[in-house]
Amino acid sequence: MTLPAPSASHTLPPRACPAQAETARQAERELLRGTNPFRYTVVESPWRQRLDIPDVASIYAGETRRALEVIREVAASGASQTLLLLGDAGVGKSHLLRRLATCHRDLAVHTYLYSPSNLDSVLRTVARSVAVSMSEVPLGAAKRQIDTFVDQILDRFAFAAFTRSAATSAERYDLLALLEQRGAAIWEDAAAALKVLGTLEDYLRREEPGLDRSWLRVFLRARVPALATLALDWLKGEALDDLELQQLGVSRSWEGEEGAFEALSSLAYLTRFHKPVVIAMDQTENLPQVGGEPGIRVLVNAICRLHALPGLVFVLACPTDVWTCRYRQLLLESERQRVEEVVIPLGLGGLDAGQVASVVAARLSVADGDFALPYPTWPFGPDYLAALCDDVRLQPREALHHFRDLVDGFKDQGAVRELSAADLAAGQASNQPGDSAFSP
Repeated sequence: MTLPAPSASHTLPPRACPAQAETARQAERELLRGTNPFRYTVVESPWRQRLDIPDVASIYAGETRRALEVIREVAASGASQTLLLLGDAGVGKSHLLRRLATCHRDLAVHTYLYSPSNLDSVLRTVARSVAVSMSEVPLGAAKRQIDTFVDQILDRFAFAAFTRSAATSAERYDLLALLEQRGAAIWEDAAAALKVLGTLEDYLRREEPGLDRSWLRVFLRARVPALATLALDWLKGEALDDLELQQLGVSRSWEGEEGAFEALSSLAYLTRFHKPVVIAMDQTENLPQVGGEPGIRVLVNAICRLHALPGLVFVLACPTDVWTCRYRQLLLESERQRVEEVVIPLGLGGLDAGQVASVVAARLSVADGDFALPYPTWPFGPDYLAALCDDVRLQPREALHHFRDLVDGFKDQGAVRELSAADLAAGQASNQPGDSAFSP
């Protein structure tokens, strides 16, 4: 195989001067001893990851900007939108969803459904997943999403809420003074917190009559640590006993599909006071049938019903072939138009050499042990990476599998050898790396 010379357009990390032998030997020892940094190749959750891997922002930068444009459009207009994320398995659909929920969490509240299965009660499934997601702490954040939601509404509307409340002037002053003096510590005093939240609740319902009183009350009380677990159970649609309901200040739990719709409606109306809510539905290729009805139709019909509500961004992630060859044929034209409102395809060109180098450097930067590398992508030389990408454009998961197998090969042999374009040309860059160049 004849390899072309690396293109001048490749953006590669600069290769350092030859490292001292001791630096290379230490890096080899740690790489062989620690967990393979390329081992984890699947995004299991947008809220956590097994390794604290830096995001490579250059991958799908344009696609990310387009998704953020949709979120900003919904924030500005209040009109809900649907975004269809298409791409083959392993191209990074789930990773993009996690990027939105992590790196751009300031623009929206992010909720996530993984492989929706209980479509007999589809709205209840959505409402439950939304409540669970609201209780999550996004990567890099300090608080649960629901805590941030309530805190920011309170920061923004506290003065208006208290000055327009039915309380006497002295009572209003006392509440404002309490907030100013106690700050975040107010949540630890349940009695004081409930006074503040009660005033905020009254204000929000006067401003937005579409808010269900019971749902809003429980949503706000989820901010109080002493009530947080109980409130979350209620928001998920769990059946609570009379004493538990009394603690939350409501008479009953919500039930069924209509109760779920009312809960989701209240959340949508509350976005007027905060920011949009993203409802992401991932791994949708194996939706079960419901009473003979294709699962995709059941899910899309639910999206179409919720689409009339304000402030929501629906993201449907699906393999390209499943959507084009199966799902589109099962939907009515009006349903297709709703879901294909904005379509973002991923993985059409694969990764270039600079992106692969960034992925490798990001993974090696979180390898086990505290040690220096001779250069950021060591032991994979820049010329090796350039030649690899000139030969074939890898998708993200394919790239991770490639380097995972190489590192596993190093571990099997008990030695690491720096790889160059010559190794790739000779077919030696496999899982049989040979003798270490750094062994004494």
